[in-house]
Amino acid sequence: MATRVEIVDYDPEWPLQFSRASIELQRLLDLPACAVEHVGSTSVPGLRAKPLIDIDVTVAVPANISTLASILENAGYRPRGSRHGDGVFAFLMPGNPGRRVYLCPPQNQTHRDRLNFRDALRSNPHLAFAYCLLKEELARLYPEDGDRYTAAKSDFIRSVIGRAAFAENALVPELAVTDWRISRNFYVDLIGFSVLYERPEEGFSFLTLGAAQLMIDQIGTGRTFDDEAPLVAPLGRGLNLQLRVPSVTAILARLQQAGHALAVPLEEKWYRRDDHEVGNRQFLVADPDGYLLRPFEDLGMRGF
Repeated sequence: MATRVEIVDYDPEWPLQFSRASIELQRLLDLPACAVEHVGSTSVPGLRAKPLIDIDVTVAVPANISTLASILENAGYRPRGSRHGDGVFAFLMPGNPGRRVYLCPPQNQTHRDRLNFRDALRSNPHLAFAYCLLKEELARLYPEDGDRYTAAKSDFIRSVIGRAAFAENALVPELAVTDWRISRNFYVDLIGFSVLYERPEEGFSFLTLGAAQLMIDQIGTGRTFDDEAPLVAPLGRGLNLQLRVPSVTAILARLQQAGHALAVPLEEKWYRRDDHEVGNRQFLVADPDGYLLRPFEDLGMRGF
């Protein structure tokens, strides 16, 4: 059945509303935070979107999907079926904004494509702007037909995903860690990275967040480059990793909930760049091994 297409201005509350929904779903479905991802247009800062928070939930054991589906239905989510025959089942919770939750089997390609598309738009404002223009044009063409609106975006989305799937930064830090699972949980559950791929037998994960990429590798498992002398915590002395994020607020909330202390509290800091200044809203936090991470959101620029 065709649905009305409504696109509204970006709401800076959307990341916080996702964060609250994520916590509710983790408790309801008894899943770790890393299983719940914000996807869709509301996950891209500044992008106009339908007022609907899209959430992918990865279920480690596919046989459990039917049980979790029943739990969602009992909690008031309306089942929307599996439209693409890929094992992903959708559920809708009306509201303002509403929620659309997808139960995804592990290693699901639809889920990976959503993450790649989201991260590409987050890291490239020009691409996000082009997508916004396309959405507005299609909303004018198909104001009462959500199915045709969605189908008409598919070529653009496929082209972006195709480029993103093979993109790799020229410089990717690799952190030697004492326990790769603990480190992965910190970067995924608290900071917001996604696992692009990993090699558990080597204690290795390749992580992405927007245009940022990071490798973690367990000391003594697989290949360790700096193995001439034992590494002593805190690791990474003299180094801090700056990380651009859409919003620091949601990350701070997760760190606070986990009882994770900050090395430097939230601040607004302006740095001179030639004849102007650029602003960061930022804080500093140590990961489980002591590596310092500095998430920041861009405050723009001002005259110097």
